Amino acid sequence: MSTVRRTCYVNPIEPGPMSFRAGSKVETRLEVTFYQQSGNAFTNDLDAQLRLTSRTGAVSKAYSMPAIDVANGRARAIIPAGDVVDLNGYKLALYGTVAGEAGLLAQGLVLPDDTVEPTPEPLDIIDTVPITFNLAQSTDSAFTVKLWDDEQKTDPYDIGSATIAATILSAQGGAKILDMAVVPVASNSVTLTVTVAQVAALPASCWWTLTIGASGGTTTLCEGPVTVS
Repeated sequence: MSTVRRTCYVNPIEPGPMSFRAGSKVETRLEVTFYQQSGNAFTNDLDAQLRLTSRTGAVSKAYSMPAIDVANGRARAIIPAGDVVDLNGYKLALYGTVAGEAGLLAQGLVLPDDTVEPTPEPLDIIDTVPITFNLAQSTDSAFTVKLWDDEQKTDPYDIGSATIAATILSAQGGAKILDMAVVPVASNSVTLTVTVAQVAALPASCWWTLTIGASGGTTTLCEGPVTVS
């Protein structure tokens, strides 16, 4: 298995470019992060579909691309081993639904690559951390989060070149309500703050996520339910 990661800035006027090589003898996973023109990720499933059309025989194959991380705009299509065999390549068309309208989001070319080696799926463990806010509290709510590079929490995560974001959503995968203030306090620690006024405006039940962005993309490190009482 090999994993290919791409980004797609959805443009209502014209489709964006997208091309890659896929192993002809191994399964290929195409992971796409969808962004709005503002640079914010789409926080809803675009119901995307990938279509590859052979440049030799004009035979098309379609692959569903469901969301795998709605809050961060990520979706994945799986191309089985043996599907990409045309040496002349395939025309790529990526369709999706935006604001109720179906359209072409990206187009490009896919070429077979027998040299692609299977790569292990990266371990993606998202910690579940519930948060409770007290409406009677008269001071801002602040708490510190330590970030680690391993499940055993022995290797500190270097946040020096990363972007940390903590967001409260209306529900898991729902719309953004607010961004918490994030302040680095150590090499692998940040303090998250929500003001008294912000707490007062929250619904009784919502959701939060903490993401880290670097050159390899954006990853959700922890998330969980939020209770306001």
